[in-house]
Amino acid sequence: MKQLFFSFALALSLEVSADVFPVPGYTDRTTGVMTEHEKKGIEVSAERSIEGIQVKLYISQSAKTAIANSAFLIPDAGYDQDKFNSFILDTFETSLEYLRQINPNQEVKILNLVLIDKGGDVGTISEVPVHSRVIELHLGRWHKYFLRDAKSFVAVSSIHEFAHIINYIYSPKETRLHREMTGVMVECLNFIQLYGMESFLASYRKSFTSKMTDLTVFNSDVYTNMNVIRNMAFIFFQNLYSGTYTGSTDSRKTSEEFVMNYLMNSKDDQSGFDDALTKAGIKLTFKQLREDTLKDLKS
Repeated sequence: MKQLFFSFALALSLEVSADVFPVPGYTDRTTGVMTEHEKKGIEVSAERSIEGIQVKLYISQSAKTAIANSAFLIPDAGYDQDKFNSFILDTFETSLEYLRQINPNQEVKILNLVLIDKGGDVGTISEVPVHSRVIELHLGRWHKYFLRDAKSFVAVSSIHEFAHIINYIYSPKETRLHREMTGVMVECLNFIQLYGMESFLASYRKSFTSKMTDLTVFNSDVYTNMNVIRNMAFIFFQNLYSGTYTGSTDSRKTSEEFVMNYLMNSKDDQSGFDDALTKAGIKLTFKQLREDTLKDLKS
């Protein structure tokens, strides 16, 4: 086995105060979140400048211990830290390049990635502590997809979580609906960009949703069920590209415009969704999309 950790010559830096957002109501918690990680032990493993964003990848003590003990979900006798680091940073580079292309005005300049281990196969691939520019990466899930070269899962996760960071900044009082719907819409765009619409239609639902037996969840305006949100997003893209939802003849451009309008919209309720649709020239409402999704699931 190769040496588990190369020499950490990169200095640990938690200085993020110089990167301040002039957004009313937003209180950045990045320093506080990273300080808590530092107390438990973290080291810089790699860093890269991506589209004007300084991205640092840290390894927590919990992840170091798991790696040292080969406590992976899938055995990996030839574990290579450098290759794993590159897999993570390459994934984020591809996602951030695309997001910068369709949203050149986002102001994030610093992004901290922290590889953590909570033991076992946790339910999420990555997550963002509220109001921070930190994405925590779950070692077991990322390593599993690394070995299987299952790039679609981590590509979806990386851009979904980065969308949360933008959402927190521009919508400090965001609701779960706004946060998760924007994240899912951005992940769908990225999936289509990477693999094409045909692949999206054939595999997105199969890979990222589970069968819904209780459709009464559509009667709630709380939207805590990710299956609801992902199914609505799928129907949106399917019907927009098929021409069911009239808009521009360029479905890709129209969908990108809508999603960026929605992501940067400070209205957190369903009216923000409808406003973004109107700006993109899509003749649809949130209510109609919900009804179309429910009809599709019942068929």
